[in-house]
Amino acid sequence: MAAKGAIRAGLSWAEFWASTPYQTRIVGEAWVDNRKLERNLTMTAAYMTARLGMADPKHFPDLQDFLGTDDQKPDVEQTPAEFSAKFLHWAMQHGLKPDDGANS
Repeated sequence: MAAKGAIRAGLSWAEFWASTPYQTRIVGEAWVDNRKLERNLTMTAAYMTARLGMADPKHFPDLQDFLGTDDQKPDVEQTPAEFSAKFLHWAMQHGLKPDDGANS
């Protein structure tokens, strides 16, 4: 079973057999973390797409305004909650209405 998980995580047979159980576990944990990150990014994109679909067309932001510039980076790492709060603030400034749960 360990070999199957290690191969799924990207190790070759040679790497698996040359690794200690600890190293194999670290690779597996990193793989799980990456899968969670990919899932969260996909779900965030789906959520944002749905939210943007509810925007008032009269107040819809220009694409370049929405995308920003490539050199825009947060000063510090943001938690998902901080990102959501900042996005909600931005969205409300651009005519999106906050979800009150009534449409769910």
